[in-house]
Amino acid sequence: MMKFALPIRSRRGVTLTEVVMTTGIGLIVVVALMYMFLDNTQRVRNITAKLEDRMTGVVIDQFLWRDLSQAALSFGALTIKDDEGRDLFDLYMDAEISNIPTNLRTRTLTISPTSKIKEVTFLTSPTDAPLKMIDPAAMYLSQPPTALGTSGKLEFRGFQYLDYMKNLFGSHWVKGDAFLLFAPVWLKPAGKTQDPTVPPRQPSWLGIHDGNTLLANNLGGVFDYRFPIDQVSAQDPDRFLRLAPPVGGASVMMMATKVVPVRYTLRERASVKGTYELVRSTWTNSAFQSPMVVGVDIEQLIIRRRATNLAILSYEVTFRKRP
Repeated sequence: MMKFALPIRSRRGVTLTEVVMTTGIGLIVVVALMYMFLDNTQRVRNITAKLEDRMTGVVIDQFLWRDLSQAALSFGALTIKDDEGRDLFDLYMDAEISNIPTNLRTRTLTISPTSKIKEVTFLTSPTDAPLKMIDPAAMYLSQPPTALGTSGKLEFRGFQYLDYMKNLFGSHWVKGDAFLLFAPVWLKPAGKTQDPTVPPRQPSWLGIHDGNTLLANNLGGVFDYRFPIDQVSAQDPDRFLRLAPPVGGASVMMMATKVVPVRYTLRERASVKGTYELVRSTWTNSAFQSPMVVGVDIEQLIIRRRATNLAILSYEVTFRKRP
């Protein structure tokens, strides 16, 4: 009996080499996809960060530009120091820039997480703030001498004597608001009139309406009450008004206007440690209130004066580099 062997069909499997190659190709594809995903994610983050910085910059510009453009009354009145310890608001308004010593021609104030100063204050003048000429004598009770050889009586009765300031400012005479009084004359300390290193100042006085009269307030130590000639404090309104200089040798001239003190503060964010935000506060009801965040991830705010004989401020804001 003959037996025939049937041919065995080939059952070819997958070799180890093919498995390795397939796995390698798959890994390459996965890595490429992950790289593309991470790259796109980083690009989206970068674009988002730039948009956020740009939007924040727009908000900061809106407030800083407006406040700085209305901050002319800060010059010669506030004692905020710059990076070199000089008064940021010194104004050499009686000199050409070439006559000012080179080291005094500019000012720069840097506010950053590492800087000593973390805030800056401005006196802003709203567009609707009335500027009034006042008569210092209206704040005094004046009586002539009763007999020869005796003196008359001149007694300070306050800014609201006979409703003077209320009648002068009308609806702008609001409790809690700040008012600036100044003589439009720029003076230097006695004996320093020819010294080009000493800037002149206007005699200025700042008061807060307490519901009746004005009470002196130096805004936390930044307002300068010193009388320019003798450098002695004229925080007492009686002394300030008695020292008011005549204009052109004729009569005393005194101006008064409502001002809005504005303060910018750099503070650490509570939600993200190590990052900082710029906060704007305005003077309301006898205090700096209504803090509003105008920028986040702030690296530094720089206030510059490129010429100290001009009442012009510029600023620069830089943002923290994103990881």
